[in-house]
Amino acid sequence: LPPRIAVNLARWLARRKAVSFRYLRAYLLFLLTTFAELFVGFLILRVRYAFLLSLLIAVVDIFPVLGVGTVLIPWAVVLLIRKNFYLGFGLLILYGVVTVLRQIIEPRLVGKSLGLHPLAALIASYAGWRWFGFLGMALGPVVAMAVKALWRGRAAGRAEK
Repeated sequence: LPPRIAVNLARWLARRKAVSFRYLRAYLLFLLTTFAELFVGFLILRVRYAFLLSLLIAVVDIFPVLGVGTVLIPWAVVLLIRKNFYLGFGLLILYGVVTVLRQIIEPRLVGKSLGLHPLAALIASYAGWRWFGFLGMALGPVVAMAVKALWRGRAAGRAEK
């Protein structure tokens, strides 16, 4: 490879590794945040095995297609049919709280971890989801970061001339 391309490639690979670690850390923080929200909610609702259920549902929440609602909504519907209104409505409220907090936190956290503006991270996630499904949703912000890094590298190369 020409020296200029080799240097840019080496820089990009080093940055990709660092960003991948930060991206993984951001999603681990999502997992812990979701776990904490569910655990506190289950303790308030006096759900048995609150710790284990919170952990299981938080792991399910990592997958964009599944999410917290995959577990909480059917569980709440069954409880409402069985006339356990306290726990049924409590689970629906808990689902709403977790969902709203996730929508607020996710773009900021992903954007900060990748060095992108939160709106750019949100747009990249949505575009990735629309074009490539749930895998694209996770990779969209990473691609946006790569494009940003290439753009900056190109701009830096022009400034050196």
